[in-house]
Amino acid sequence: MVGRGGEGGGFYASSTDYWANVTVTGNQAPGGRGGGIFNDNSSEYLDNVTLASNRAPTGSNLWNDSYTAFLNTIVAYGSRHNCDDNGAGTYDDRGHNIDSGHSCHFDRPSSMKRTDPRLLGLRDNGNFSLTRALRRGSPAIDAGKDRKLKWTLIVAGFGSVNPYVYGNTWPEDMGCAETNLDDERDDQRLVRRPQRKHCDIGAFEARRSRGKGSDL
Repeated sequence: MVGRGGEGGGFYASSTDYWANVTVTGNQAPGGRGGGIFNDNSSEYLDNVTLASNRAPTGSNLWNDSYTAFLNTIVAYGSRHNCDDNGAGTYDDRGHNIDSGHSCHFDRPSSMKRTDPRLLGLRDNGNFSLTRALRRGSPAIDAGKDRKLKWTLIVAGFGSVNPYVYGNTWPEDMGCAETNLDDERDDQRLVRRPQRKHCDIGAFEARRSRGKGSDL
């Protein structure tokens, strides 16, 4: 997602949303809040998301006015604080997250703060959408939660897709994401997860590579 606006340069969220294998980068909210995502009184679930290099005077990557859950997610390289600095919203760290600063309230032992995820720039790394690759040696590689994210297809009128199993709630079902509903873990490009022992953190899964630089 690339865009710009007064609030929520990439996305203005006002209803419940589940984000899986999504890259939100390069957005701006000049003079506003939430350069990447502005959460306005909604519940947001970020699962294998790369939220990076967005710009705003406050909450460069995320302004959270309500509830946001994170799993296997990178929040990095904001122009100021990665997440808003007024503490108004609830930050639910579900583990295996990376904050390049310390404003997203990641406190689980498996999550990292003040940690550089070593992202490359936005480019075509294959398949149908642009992604940000992980450099060799990135702490995001092989550091994610492995349990599968369960997608349940529910036909309700025109139909909808919901990432939960009946009887459970969304946070309990958050897990290593998939994109194309085939019950196989993959990344934003449909590259199979995991490529090593564990799923990677973020929207990009690094393949094993014999070359130098990134593992595409």
